[in-house]
Parts: sequence; C-alpha cells; structure tokens
Amino acid sequence: MFKLRGFLAIVGLFLAYGSGFSAAAEESISEPDASLASTAGEMRLAQEANRISADLGQQKFLVPYVVTPDGPKKFELSVAPYVEHVISLWFATEQGTIVIELFDPDGQLLASWREPRGEWKFEQKLAPGKSGTYLISVQAIDGARVHGVIGVKGPIVERCPIDNARMIDQPADPPHYWWPYLLIRPLRLAADTPVPMHPGALLVMPNNTGFESEDGALLRASAICELRFGESTGPVTIADSLGAPLLVPLFPRPERLYLQALTRASLRKNVKLKFNRVDKQLIAMIDDARAKLTAMDGPPVQERVLMVGFSASGVFTNRFAVLHPERVLAAAVGGPGGWPLAPVRSDHGVALPYPVGVADLDSEDLGGKPVDLAALKRVRFLFLLGTADTNDSVPCTDSFSDSEARLINRLYGTVGFRCGEDAEPVVKRWWPARRLYHAAGLDAHFRLYPDVRHEMGMTPAMWNDVLDMFRGAPGAN
Repeated sequence: MFKLRGFLAIVGLFLAYGSGFSAAAEESISEPDASLASTAGEMRLAQEANRISADLGQQKFLVPYVVTPDGPKKFELSVAPYVEHVISLWFATEQGTIVIELFDPDGQLLASWREPRGEWKFEQKLAPGKSGTYLISVQAIDGARVHGVIGVKGPIVERCPIDNARMIDQPADPPHYWWPYLLIRPLRLAADTPVPMHPGALLVMPNNTGFESEDGALLRASAICELRFGESTGPVTIADSLGAPLLVPLFPRPERLYLQALTRASLRKNVKLKFNRVDKQLIAMIDDARAKLTAMDGPPVQERVLMVGFSASGVFTNRFAVLHPERVLAAAVGGPGGWPLAPVRSDHGVALPYPVGVADLDSEDLGGKPVDLAALKRVRFLFLLGTADTNDSVPCTDSFSDSEARLINRLYGTVGFRCGEDAEPVVKRWWPARRLYHAAGLDAHFRLYPDVRHEMGMTPAMWNDVLDMFRGAPGAN
C-alpha cells in the first residue's frame, strides 16, 4: 500500500467543532474565570501537553490536536475499516471539573471520567473492522480550563475547509458510473482579470484515501482534504489559475482490490459490476461533468482533460493516460510508488505485462485494447519525485504480483523487500523509466526535488511546476 503524509498511512484527523451538543450540555459549560487561573499551573499543564504530544509522536501516533482552554469541546474521529487503531487521550485541569466521554460509532460509551482538578490518561485499541465516527465529548464545568492531547495510531480522515458555493456533489448514476464525484466550479473572475490559459479545459484529480474503504462519507471527507481549499498551493489553486473546473471521483478502495491505483485486478472482467473498469467510469463522469458545465452557460468543455495526482492518485493518472490517451491533454504524476507504467511492450528482450508495461493490454482478460501510440505522443507528461522518497509499492501484493515485482527488481533494481517497510530511495528506478518514455518518443519530463520525502506530499515547488506544465501544454484551446 502507498504511504501518505503523516505516520502509518495516516491521512489526518476528522474534527467537528461545536455542533451536536444537547441543550443540557450547553448549559453545563461555563466560561473559564481567568481570575482563578494559576499562571504557573497553566504553564505546567501546557508544557506537559507538549511533552505528551512529542512522546506520542515518537511512538508513531499522529497528534492532530493539542487541546487548549479556548479549544473546541467536541471531537469526532472518522476511522477507516479493516485496520486496528489505538487512541490515546490525556486531559487535565487545575480548577473546576472536567467530564470526558468516549463513544464508539454505535453510540456505546467506551470510557468516561469526571473529576474536579487533576488529570486523566486513557489508551485503548479500537476494534478493527468497525468503521465510523468515534465521539469525544469534553465538558468544562465550574470554570475548568482544560488542557489535553488526542493521539491516534491508524488511518483516519480529516475534516477540511470547503467552499460549498462552488462544489457540486454528483451522486452515482448507474450503469454509467457507480460512484459519486465532486465537481468544483472555477472561481468567478473579476472583469479586469486576465483570461486564464486554459478556458474550456477540465482538471481531473483521482482520489486516494490511503486505506481500504467503501464508506461514502470517508471517501468524500478524504477527497475534500485532497482539494486543499483555501491554501496557496494545491488542486483548487491550480484549477483557478487555469480557469478550469475540477473533477474528483470518489472511487472506493475495496479490501484487496486497489481501484484507486488502477491495478491489473481492476481491469479484469471478473470484477463486481460496481467496481468494474473505474477508468471507463471516470470517462463517463468527465462527459457528464462537461454536459453539466455547458448547461450552466459556461464555455464548452473539451474532451481531453488535464490530470494530476500524487502517490496512488499519481499512479492512476499515469495509467489512465496510457490507457486512454485520446482523453488526456497533459498528465502530472507525483511520487508514483516506485515504478511508473512503462509505455512499451518489452525491454531488454523481456515482455513487460501490465502494470509493469503494456505488453498484454490487448489481451481479452484486460479489455483487448492495445495502446494507441499516436494518441499517446500527443499527451504531455510531467513526472515528479523527491530524492528522499522511499515509498516503494512494488513489494505490495495489492499493487504488483510477485512475478511483476521480481521482474521490476531484476531489470530496474531492488528498492524495498517487504510492503510497508523502509526502503532505499526509489530514485534509482527513475532513470530507466525516463529512458523508456523517451525511447517510445513521448513528450515526458522527469523532475527531481532534493530532500523531499513521500510523506511531504506535493510541495509548493512541485505544484508550481505542474501549473507551468499545464499552461504550456499544447492543444488547450
């Protein structure tokens, strides 16, 4: 599996502030009385919170929130299924009373604490397989000034800023596409703003949860975080700079079926109907979005799209562009997990099956469609990799078979031996991949970023290069 930002493929934290309290709970929370606070005591608790936070980080916990007296009093942790999680809580106050309650997704009380002055520590494994939202309720009574630390080990999903006025939640439309998608309308420009470079182009970013899930709420929350609303770099900023709408599919990642990376198994005929050929489902989403945008009195949206992705999303982008080059104008592929799809049938006299290469894409099992090399030469590729990126998906059996992994390691070098373990930097395979793209006569650029690790994600420098590449892509108008 692909590692994401943070520890142990953690995507982030889903936090919900303030909503959902009962009237009784609201009445029980009083404003802290600053006159009662001990400055020395407050400093001690703040320092203790920082110490605990650092200690949890050393234990590979994500510490998404250090609670302060002015912080929120209700937290929701949306967790992924199939994976064991551990939650660690610490709360303390020098005055007043705190009431802490932890509820599981079924509303069952897992733990509670109510004490005047003092501190509470709690750590527990959460049941694997039970996905949903865990609620942590914190009530500050009689002027309590609450300090706390929440740590989680395991994949969870962050709640991120969103601009609902610009976003369309498009539900699934079987049999055309079996999963929803998000459509972000381009920012309305002021009258004196220069016309963007790509009016009429649609930007597509495949989603990537980083963990197995078919939960629609988790898929949506994860995708919204990937959009990075309000940040100075990221997909929304890129789309706005181009004057392009942005589409994000909400494809699931079922157990042992890596649809979000468009693996070999995802192309086979024996896949369940709702999981079948998500690449073709994406094409149907693109055409549906084009019709919707045109109906909104926008400019006509062309068939060929811009695509960008990182990690599994980058792998999907790379493979989709090779499978359907007639639908892609330019593709930006970040951190593609140790080996991008080679656009050739063989190398050194050895056949390269999908997803190592494209030798057998014309087989009946994989759809019977060979690569359209002439169309592929019209696609502009930008591959981006940090020199300290050690994320090698090649040993992961949900990404490559054992025989495919052995083939890559034999021809292009071994980086990692076991899935999820630390590996050497994957840059050693960068040069043979670049050689194969150039040998195929493709418009492909391979760019390295010194000291950038996989868990750092797409850096501002990478996003700037993506924007420049999209602006220079031919055939946009």
